[in-house]
Amino acid sequence: MEKFLKKIVGILVCGVLASVWLQAADSPWDVRLPFKSATIFYEVSGMENGSETLYIDDYGKKEAKYRKTSGKVMYQIMKTDKIEITTPDWLYDIDMIGRTGTKITNPAKIYKQEYEKLTANEKKTVIANAEKMGKNAMGGMQATVEKNAATLLGYPCDKTTMMGTTVYTIHDTGIALKTESKVMGMSSKSVALKLEKGKVPASVFALPKGIEITFDKEADTMMRTTAKNMIDTLKDPEAMKKMQQQQKAMRTQRQQKPSKADKTSAASNEPTQEEIDEAIKEKMKELFGN
Repeated sequence: MEKFLKKIVGILVCGVLASVWLQAADSPWDVRLPFKSATIFYEVSGMENGSETLYIDDYGKKEAKYRKTSGKVMYQIMKTDKIEITTPDWLYDIDMIGRTGTKITNPAKIYKQEYEKLTANEKKTVIANAEKMGKNAMGGMQATVEKNAATLLGYPCDKTTMMGTTVYTIHDTGIALKTESKVMGMSSKSVALKLEKGKVPASVFALPKGIEITFDKEADTMMRTTAKNMIDTLKDPEAMKKMQQQQKAMRTQRQQKPSKADKTSAASNEPTQEEIDEAIKEKMKELFGN
């Protein structure tokens, strides 16, 4: 479950918050792909070697990812055989080797439900705050986004770089065609070799037989709480002001015992990168809890 929860947090912090201002439409969680159905074939290399196949249907409302890889960890060969299935209602994570599986409510569904509870003015505030706070958060994580940075398999792609990882996604979508990561000396790469548009077999979205799927109540509850907290924060007209006040308070505290970097910042009256990072961490604590 811990691995599943980390995945959820990753989706929330790096995906939902940033994607709101990157992909905002009538609803920030309704992103229409440039094709109705497609199959994408990937080559995986680096710490793991193998393949991955992503099946997409109904403009991205349904996805099924099949991943088979092997690699060495501490001189031991580790094999992966996983299936991730996304439907409008559920997110399934299935380990074919361990013959286990879990499911939670699709995060997009939860966020959309919370978003649709808002008034028209609150929705505008959410979008505005998400743009400001999203940019602030990405700056704090030394992240950069370059729109239409490259063309892969005939599709214009946006380039996002953050914390040693570079991802090329089809413009204004979450579909990655190339991912490169180098963290703590460990490198990995996933590259789409082929994208075939056209109908995908219904069988790829069927749950494998003989595997009991367990509802992860703890993770689901955490997701719902987080969604409500995040929307409540973003609908507050004073949200950005409160974050700036947190930065100012931390700057004042550090000036009592300033470091070399803090002295430079104090002279310019600008927050240091460390202060920005801390403010973001505090905001994440408010959203996610301890």
